[in-house]
Amino acid sequence: YSFKEFLTKLSIDTSALNDSSGILDTREWVLGLYGQLGANQGSSARPFIVLTHKDSTSANNLMNTWEPRIITDLAKLFNLSKTSSELTFIPDVYSNINFRFVRIPDRDLGVAYAIFQNYLVLGSSKDSFRAIIDTLATP
Repeated sequence: YSFKEFLTKLSIDTSALNDSSGILDTREWVLGLYGQLGANQGSSARPFIVLTHKDSTSANNLMNTWEPRIITDLAKLFNLSKTSSELTFIPDVYSNINFRFVRIPDRDLGVAYAIFQNYLVLGSSKDSFRAIIDTLATP
């Protein structure tokens, strides 16, 4: 599946997103889990998505368009409960990487995203986001 096909399977409407350069059409993307899984520890896995892009300006435009609805769109996939239209993204920095984050009030979950190198990185918590950046930054 392309990333757009994957989102469509999740009933996420991508038609209104500003995707002039076809970022969502990429087949070079991954959905993964960060954290611990196990019967003894419980499940604390945090989903993340990394996809490639060819143009950071277009990737930023896409995220600016998607940002008002991304929490609702990814709520089921990222296990975000108690979402609200009043939640807003705030800028933050990790390892000299500018990113945007919104925290869901009832849990240590949210959405963090950044354009890093030729990747668009989406994490479901600050921890998963940081782990992705650390992994991608390791030579």
